[in-house]
Parts: sequence; structure tokens; C-alpha cells
Amino acid sequence: GVAAGRGGLGVGGAVVVGARGVGGSGGAGWGQRAGLQPLVVESEVAGSTIAAYPAYVRFFSTAGKLAIGELPFVIATEKPSRRDALAYYRAAVVYFAVPLRQRERVISIERVPGAFVVHSRTQSGTDRRTRARAGDVATGYLRAPHSIGVPRADVPRA
Repeated sequence: GVAAGRGGLGVGGAVVVGARGVGGSGGAGWGQRAGLQPLVVESEVAGSTIAAYPAYVRFFSTAGKLAIGELPFVIATEKPSRRDALAYYRAAVVYFAVPLRQRERVISIERVPGAFVVHSRTQSGTDRRTRARAGDVATGYLRAPHSIGVPRADVPRA
């Protein structure tokens, strides 16, 4: 069946699609600051891309540059680890009280007069349509590499 979007999102809201890490959380935070009512539609769970990073990876950017809105990213070192970032971005979802629909994949986005309709499907197979005035597509980096034509780049890594 098809279910209408939930979470109070109507024509005045924004949809953050495929939200992952800084892009999705940041988009939701900035949407709130702009007076919109963001809704995060996440194909997996909050922070899933960062959870897939190697265990001991450190970010190149400082915590201050990765912070969202007025929520400080406080850590003991200059640059955050994977674990630091995962905790911070999950806390940001709670802090900003952004409605979050996890394990729901966006299938398409349709332009209609004065709005967009986001077509999505839950993990259980329920199709949904969510209407929004604006959208922010944050597809993530790790799971969506851009091919530059390097020979054998498609060979699976061990």
C-alpha cells in the first residue's frame, strides 16, 4: 500500500534525502535554522556511513569545521576519530529533534506545482509519498564514489 508521509511534514517542510553524516545532519540543522521543518529519510540508520569507516580513521578536518549549527563538537584531540564523529552526529539528531525515518529508501522525487513529492519505500515494503516545499539530497561519500575511469578500479578489495 501507499502511506502518506508522517511527522507533521507538509508543504512548509524540507526533506533531507539519503541523509548521511555531515551532509544529511547539517542539511537538517540548517533547514531548521531557516524556519523549515526538516524530515530525514535515511535508507539505513543514522550515521551508517561513518560506522562503515575503518575503525581507527581520523578526519582531516578539525572538530570545529565539522560541527553543525550551534552544537559544539567537543573532543580531547584536534581532529575527530570515527568513534567521535559517530557519537556526535547521532547526538545531533537528538539535539536538533529532527524527525528521522530510518531504513526507508528514496525511490524518486517528483516536481509538482509549488512542491516536491518524495516517493520512498520502507524496509517492510510500504510505499510512501511525502510532500515538501524544498529538498536537500545528501547521498554520502563512502557509499557513492565517483568513477574517474581508473583501470581495475572495480576490482573488489580484500
